[in-house]
Amino acid sequence: MHKIEFSLTPQGPFSLAASKAFIEGFPAAPALPTAGAAVRVAFSLEGSFGGAVAVLRQAERDGRVDVVVTASGPIDAVRARDQLARMFSLDIDGRLFASIGERDAIIGELQQQLDMLRPVLFPSPYEAAAWAVLSQRISMKQAAGIKARLATALGAQVLVDGRAVTTFPAPAMLLRTPSFEGIPAVKWQRLQTVAAAAQEGFIDGARLRALPADHAIASLQQLSGIGPFSAELIVIRGAGAPDVAPTAEARITAIVAERY
Repeated sequence: MHKIEFSLTPQGPFSLAASKAFIEGFPAAPALPTAGAAVRVAFSLEGSFGGAVAVLRQAERDGRVDVVVTASGPIDAVRARDQLARMFSLDIDGRLFASIGERDAIIGELQQQLDMLRPVLFPSPYEAAAWAVLSQRISMKQAAGIKARLATALGAQVLVDGRAVTTFPAPAMLLRTPSFEGIPAVKWQRLQTVAAAAQEGFIDGARLRALPADHAIASLQQLSGIGPFSAELIVIRGAGAPDVAPTAEARITAIVAERY
């Protein structure tokens, strides 16, 4: 096992407890339920796609977030740090976030209710894209079950505190597996298309963030099975593109209309 440690310093208000509440309650999330204030997530490292587990704790005194990453293979420390920062929106300067709530009473009320929650992302655009394919035309609960079975059957194992934890399969594993029980052939082919794109660097956090958001969303729709909704999910919740409002999610439009 390989291990690195580092700290992330939030710019502006940040609550790891709020992130923990969200990620442990979201079926697609890679969280491992943990007693106490720590957050544990199992994920694939960008670049190598090796299996890893991160444990995050927030210091009460200065608000910094201390991170320990354990992996089954070598860790690119810079990429791992960037990936975890992006996943918890700690790569964004949030110092003006509170001021939005001061100008807009509805936003301010939600900020207070959610303890200034920042977006919690998928570990990578690759895992976001895989979830977009797996969850098509089935419930989130069903998709989460399939995702867990994929991790058990094809994912990497990471030993943490004497316990083996499995992570979502690397693209190479999906590409060399001809089929998977419970996943229709068409959906499996789309999942392999996503895996190939990830392996080639097409679905990469740094690449997608470097593009204008509308260009990134349009480019992803070249992939089989990725429409406007999935492309927005990958760019916003996978790559963490800031200040992008989803337009293909009707429920968000309805909630905004109701609130205002």
